[in-house]
Amino acid sequence: MNRTEAWKIIGNSSKGPIRNMVRALSMHSWLNTAEENLRLEAGKICLKTTNPRYDVKGVK
Repeated sequence: MNRTEAWKIIGNSSKGPIRNMVRALSMHSWLNTAEENLRLEAGKICLKTTNPRYDVKGVK
C-alpha cells in the first residue's frame, strides 16, 4: 500500500484522530476484522507521511 491509497482509506483527517484510531485498533488486534486491519495499516502510513492532497508541486 502506498501513501495515496492509505490517505484514500483514512480520508481527510488530521493526525490527532488518526493517532487515536491507530491506538484503539492496536489494543486488541486479534479481534480486528480484515477491514479494520487495513485501516490500521493505512493509519500507520498516514502518521509517517503527509497528505498528498496538500503537496505543493515545484517547490523545493
